[in-house]
Amino acid sequence: MKKKLLLLSLFTINALVAQVPNYIPTNGLVAYWPFSGNANDLSGNANNGTVSGATLTTDRFGNTNSAYSFSNSGILIANQFYNNGWTNYSISLWFLTNNNNQRMQMIFNTSPHDGEGLSYCHNNRPNLFSHWKNENPNIHSWNIFSANPLIYNPIDNLVWYNLTIVKTGNIYSYYVNGVFDKSSTTTISALNQLTGVRFGSTAGSEYLNGKLDDIGIWNRDLTQAEITGLYTTLGTNEITQNNQITVYPNPAKQQITIDCGTIFNANGWSYKMVNTLGQEVLNGEINSQQNVVSLNSLNGTGVYLVKIYDASNNLLNTKKIALQ
Repeated sequence: MKKKLLLLSLFTINALVAQVPNYIPTNGLVAYWPFSGNANDLSGNANNGTVSGATLTTDRFGNTNSAYSFSNSGILIANQFYNNGWTNYSISLWFLTNNNNQRMQMIFNTSPHDGEGLSYCHNNRPNLFSHWKNENPNIHSWNIFSANPLIYNPIDNLVWYNLTIVKTGNIYSYYVNGVFDKSSTTTISALNQLTGVRFGSTAGSEYLNGKLDDIGIWNRDLTQAEITGLYTTLGTNEITQNNQITVYPNPAKQQITIDCGTIFNANGWSYKMVNTLGQEVLNGEINSQQNVVSLNSLNGTGVYLVKIYDASNNLLNTKKIALQ
């Protein structure tokens, strides 16, 4: 009977982990919140969040109910799971601010407060990210990693950024949009007690004015390839598939063709191209069954999304292309 229960438990855990998109590393995954309709953890560890005033909103690809918007709000994961003396660990998330002048915007914080935090535009760190930590979350004073903890500058309004923190022993490495930004060495030990975590605020203050999405925590240090993948790879659940419409060639260089296939009435349709930050880089009308779009105005290579809208501006399809 015990063997059957064990097999059932393993099956349940594997089924939950199977819901994690294939570009999210599952080795060492402690928690993963895609914010797709709720604040549930899909890692299989049941670190589900309680939402207090935060509202579901569009993600970096324009998908509805796929990220959380914060103002005077937050999300609490009350389960005391975090850190547990991990020698190595990683945190990755997507962040957007509505106001890069507003001070004291908390992104991530342990609960109780003052164990560890990732903030934006702290009082003495305008328009910068700051990572703070204390050995004991019951002591209400911050110990900073180094004399110069500043990460990345400047930050634009209404632009998505992917942030990854990797702890390897006493070295903390910071990545922005998949690219290494800086590292800091400290003798501060791991937290000496388990904590919960909060997103978008401390305990009733320092509210984030913006959005968060796709937050993952691992009890190991991610590799550069994994960090790059978290930034550049698009999951299948983020791409709307429809065999009626194709976009080619893919990869593309100078132009693409948006082919409406057997859909002959595309009057009033339009397209938008966005990069992996969610920034619109190109747009235009669709006025025939096959529409050739010049890419000469685009400066960079990489992954782009081609979003196709009908005459009422409803999103019909999203196609992923690579620009060489």
